Amino acid sequence: MILLTVTVTPVAEFEIADAARAYEATRPGLGSRFLDDLRHVRARIEQFPDGCPEVHPGVRRSLMRSFPFGVLHRTLPHELQIIAVMPTKAHHARISARAAALRE
Repeated sequence: MILLTVTVTPVAEFEIADAARAYEATRPGLGSRFLDDLRHVRARIEQFPDGCPEVHPGVRRSLMRSFPFGVLHRTLPHELQIIAVMPTKAHHARISARAAALRE
């Protein structure tokens, strides 16, 4: 089995940094816990790219264990791409808009 490289879009990188800063501001060390949880999700995506539900055609969402966030990702020919890190309560229209923006 060949593992594909996981990449993160610039928008998703911003979302990750923003959430980590917000959690760190809430309680010291919580931002680091958020990033650790995200690393576990990333490893799970790498190992089982199709192991979570499709929330939009070609886009899947993996849930974080300790934080109310979903990691949206898609499989491309040579990589797995994280396209968003959104609160789990994000409206379906927001998810659809992010997926549609990738096609532009």
